[in-house]
Amino acid sequence: MPQIAVSLGTNVKTEFHLKTALFLLRPFINNLVISPVYETEPVSFGGENFLNIVFGGEVKLSLEQTLDLLKSIEQQYQRNRQKYNKTEITLDLDLLFYDDQVCQQPVVLPRREILKNAFVLKPLSDVFADNKHPENGQTYLSLWQAFNNPKQKFWQIDFNWNK
Repeated sequence: MPQIAVSLGTNVKTEFHLKTALFLLRPFINNLVISPVYETEPVSFGGENFLNIVFGGEVKLSLEQTLDLLKSIEQQYQRNRQKYNKTEITLDLDLLFYDDQVCQQPVVLPRREILKNAFVLKPLSDVFADNKHPENGQTYLSLWQAFNNPKQKFWQIDFNWNK
């Protein structure tokens, strides 16, 4: 079965959206792993701080089916990718990798944000430390250890998944 990693971010009803997204996706993902929750300041726009995680595991879905599933959940919770104002994001579900696939269509994989954003790379390295980036061959842990962007502010928070 293919292994996937997904980045999840929200800055609207954050606890509700984190829990709901995982509740809806859990039946599709075997051996589910979930990173710690990180609070992050918005990058390149205003608004409330985000809660971010990376989760993943094995799926029986094709790449296209996986993308359709993520987009349908975003749409169900009023995620509007066409909206100009990005200060309020209910659910942002981005496929980071699908096995070692490298492609431009139907989505860019591996996702470029892995190498650019601390709030993606750190939680990815938490749950897939030994996996290798399919383009540069470095582990996600080594990529995180070499990451240096002090402008990106984020911190791990305690999050109660059972509340």
